[in-house]
Amino acid sequence: FPAGPMVFCSKMAILQGGLLLAERQLRPKRLEEMDKADWSTIRDAMLGTANEVCSSPEHSDIKKIHWKKKILALLWMKMLRMSPHCKTHNDGLQLDDDDNDDSESDLFFPINHMMPMINRTFLFELVKDLQAAAEFAQLMNLLPADVCARETKHFLAHVLKDAVEADVALLLDVWRGILLHAGCKKTEGELEKAFEDNLKPASPELVDICPAAKRPKKDNDCGVVLDASNSNDIPAYFIESLFKIAGEIVAPVHKYEALANFADTLFKSALHQKGLDLWGLPVEEYVDKVGVLMHLRGFKMSRDHNSTVEQVREVENEVYNNHSGGVLRLDVCQLNRYLKSFCELLEAWKEGLCIIQEDQPVASRAAVESYRMVDSLRRLCSVMSLNVSVSEDPVTTSGAISFEPLPLSNILAQLEPTHTWQVPDNVQLLVATTMVDRKMRRHQDVCELMIARVDWAIKEERWMQCLKKNISRLNTPQLVLALARTFAKVIAQLKGGLASESLLLLKAKRLKESLVSTFSVLAPAGCNEVLRTVVEETGGDGLGVERLEALAEDFAMDMNLVFNCITDTSSGDGLSRAICTVGTAALLAPRATVNEICRQAVTNVGAPSIMAQVLLGLPALAMPVKNSRGDSLSMLLDCLSTRTLGQLSTEKEERQFVEFLRALTLSPQQSSHPLISPAEILNTFVLPYLQEQGSILEFALKIFSQILNIEGATKRHWLMDCSPFPIIMCLSQQLERRKVCRCPDGLQTGEGEHAVMEIKSHLMEVLAQVCVIVQNAMSVETTDWARSVDWLDHSVASMDWSVRLHLLPILSPQRKACAPEVLFGVCKLPDARWERCRSEDSSLYGPGTGLLAWIECCRVSDGLAEQMIKSLHVDQTQPEEVNLFSKGFLLVVTQILPECTLTEWRRVVRVMCRLLEARVLHVPVTLEYVQFLPLTDLRPFSVALRVSQLLLRVFQLLCGSSCAGWLSHAGWAHAVSLAAGTFVDMMREFGTRRSNAAPRGTCEGVAGVSSPEGIGFAACQLFCHALHIMAMVKVDHCESLFLAALEILSTVEGARGAADSSCSTLEQANQKQFLEAIAENAAVPEHRATLLQKISQL
Repeated sequence: FPAGPMVFCSKMAILQGGLLLAERQLRPKRLEEMDKADWSTIRDAMLGTANEVCSSPEHSDIKKIHWKKKILALLWMKMLRMSPHCKTHNDGLQLDDDDNDDSESDLFFPINHMMPMINRTFLFELVKDLQAAAEFAQLMNLLPADVCARETKHFLAHVLKDAVEADVALLLDVWRGILLHAGCKKTEGELEKAFEDNLKPASPELVDICPAAKRPKKDNDCGVVLDASNSNDIPAYFIESLFKIAGEIVAPVHKYEALANFADTLFKSALHQKGLDLWGLPVEEYVDKVGVLMHLRGFKMSRDHNSTVEQVREVENEVYNNHSGGVLRLDVCQLNRYLKSFCELLEAWKEGLCIIQEDQPVASRAAVESYRMVDSLRRLCSVMSLNVSVSEDPVTTSGAISFEPLPLSNILAQLEPTHTWQVPDNVQLLVATTMVDRKMRRHQDVCELMIARVDWAIKEERWMQCLKKNISRLNTPQLVLALARTFAKVIAQLKGGLASESLLLLKAKRLKESLVSTFSVLAPAGCNEVLRTVVEETGGDGLGVERLEALAEDFAMDMNLVFNCITDTSSGDGLSRAICTVGTAALLAPRATVNEICRQAVTNVGAPSIMAQVLLGLPALAMPVKNSRGDSLSMLLDCLSTRTLGQLSTEKEERQFVEFLRALTLSPQQSSHPLISPAEILNTFVLPYLQEQGSILEFALKIFSQILNIEGATKRHWLMDCSPFPIIMCLSQQLERRKVCRCPDGLQTGEGEHAVMEIKSHLMEVLAQVCVIVQNAMSVETTDWARSVDWLDHSVASMDWSVRLHLLPILSPQRKACAPEVLFGVCKLPDARWERCRSEDSSLYGPGTGLLAWIECCRVSDGLAEQMIKSLHVDQTQPEEVNLFSKGFLLVVTQILPECTLTEWRRVVRVMCRLLEARVLHVPVTLEYVQFLPLTDLRPFSVALRVSQLLLRVFQLLCGSSCAGWLSHAGWAHAVSLAAGTFVDMMREFGTRRSNAAPRGTCEGVAGVSSPEGIGFAACQLFCHALHIMAMVKVDHCESLFLAALEILSTVEGARGAADSSCSTLEQANQKQFLEAIAENAAVPEHRATLLQKISQL
């Protein structure tokens, strides 16, 4: 005890006076000599003194308990404090005054001399009449183990001697206190700490305050063998004492308490034998047990908040200790014996236990103890039903628990209906909120339970106050998720039309603010865990804010604010903020948020990559959900699919959509799995539309082309796991439908010619990509795909031979390429790799069409074009044969131009250049537009000039009477655009000085261009040819050629700027005048004015 007023104060003087008065009343005996019968003589004096010390009006209940405990501690210390050389006087222990009287350093020294000596009889009788069994048991728990065992022995001997009902109650209450506090060495205040510290040995050599017994002794009063040095004998001693006085126990309340204590002792021992330290209890049941005990003890709401907290804390500690093991336990042999004895005792008392519940009013001791009894029996039955025993203690595992819990269960089944209590909701809520506010045991679990109670959220303001007070502690995904579920249920109640909706709506808004606040502080992993569960449980519909008009408007405003604030995600902080704000919106309405993300990505420039980064930070939004058709599909994919059908109105939106898809296939950091795999995109956006027509098919092919470039995590391409051969078959069928597209009668798809050419171009590009991927895979796993190749060969056997040429990378070299008979007449093809088609497959190719078949082969692929050029048979020594070939080539180019895609036409132009360079093709350059010749080498431009001349001749044929009506409006526009593209490609090549090789799709004949005069002359010739073609075609087809003419003039301007001083001003003026004369022939006034303006600026 600390020195000062805590010891030497008026309270101590009162206690001293009471003790001296009691000693005077007891004379001629001294207090240390009294026995049990003498207590009545001094009882009133001691109780009056104790009540005066404890019951001062200024003290609260907590202070009263404190002073009661302090009285017992001082008196017990007075009795126990002895030097190691101790002597016995009757029933008590006293200090050897010779050793300690003058020890001024001894903290207990002043108290030792101001109070008379007492014995245990005095102490135990005072405990009984003060009803301080709980405080006494708590102090006993603080004693050293062997001292505690001896003191327990003395206590039980005292109680059993001439036992009356009050002694029975005292024994049971102390037993209960020992069970609750044994092993709980945590001292809560200065009083307990001082009591414990002052009972420690004075030197390390001393084992205890008094020497321990050398061997077990048999107590003469109880008939039980107790090793005074072994605290584990204490529970057995209490049980034997119970058997001793069982016949004296008549009152039901004492039977309830006795059985409860007995069952708790067996439970704690069995729990240890089963290898457990704590009996797991669901948090709902945990709170319910605390609430029931509070209710049965007559708890009433108090204005003293601290008093309420202490009551909850006390009951909560009791419930926890009830379900935990203790240091005082029985060994296996004792446990088996006492289990049988317990069942016998329970059977003997059974008839008096089944009482009518109405006979036990709430707040009665009988109600509390009957509840404790049933609860203890239930726990004992549960632990005895476990089939585990993992104890490694050789003492406790010397035998096994041999007990059949069935009889106990049968009795429990009879008792439970008559001993079941319901706790009011307000008491349960008070318990839960107090445990959360004060961070008592399991406060996190209790917090989750409290949050999940929708009825409390709707009706109780205390619930909302506790939530607001502890909002910063809701920092785990489990708690936020529980709050989200409660919010959703509150919204559902509002939608159901509850009374007082305005008040409930206000609570819902406050609850939403709390939910958003707690969610926003979670770590990214926690946010995704919450979102994943919300999406899974609601199917992506969220918590219901959209279905309630009063909240839907607020949510729409919040959504706009969220996406308006997402501007810069280049920095880590900016991206994190964007992910957090979008995640908060997604928590309330996941599907609506993902739909808005998709809309933002498609409509705003630069948004695809930003929105993809946000979604990569919220992978929970891509988890599978049930869509409107009942299919399990990623919610992100489902929302994206709604954006494709009729929602994308411009090419820009389509382009951004494809860019968004590609960004979503990138793997997020520290993860190998992207939000959407290329295979999922293929199955969602491509395969369902491969049999469609028009813009839907075209858009699907654009997506397909993009995702084919995405590489997977392994060397094996992801497409090989998506049944590539049926896809190739489908693409080939679509390509065959678009083989002939130069007139409406030849169309088989119902699409316009321009759309047909665009789709055909995409089909050929995608088919080529797929064939390369499959070819690479087959080179590694040839045998694995043999059957698939056989199936594909059989499936495409009936298709047009030119379509089958696209599949040569897959079908060869095991299978020969098929071509019409006429092709073999113009080129020498090896029989080992080529064969002639059946007559019905080549019926369209009659005599003289061999060159047409040859040019069709050339436009399929670069490799096949090279093979055709090498195998072409033209005798260049025969001028007539070269002349005939050149005329035939002009005709087939005229025929094939409207059917070519841009890629195919560029391939045909490269073939022209190769033939012109090899002098196999003869195209004379006329002097029609040559006013003067520059003094420079024009050989680098010879091929370009002849290609331009050939284009002019092609359009002269197309515009002639023999081809009138042959092309549709769209066919003309397409043919003109291809010619214009060729002019533009050549201008770009002119701008490449001293190039070693021509880029793909351009004419190689201008490689090495370096003379500005030569570039200017050649560009002027091409300008004249372009204007000539513009004059021949209809006005509404001229736009692309007009743009090409402007490009040519820009090249002329660049050449004039690079010309040296040798080029005279007169020559430049003449060139400018010549160009103006040509431009005057432009039919469209706007075109003519623009061209003349451009020329005037040269």
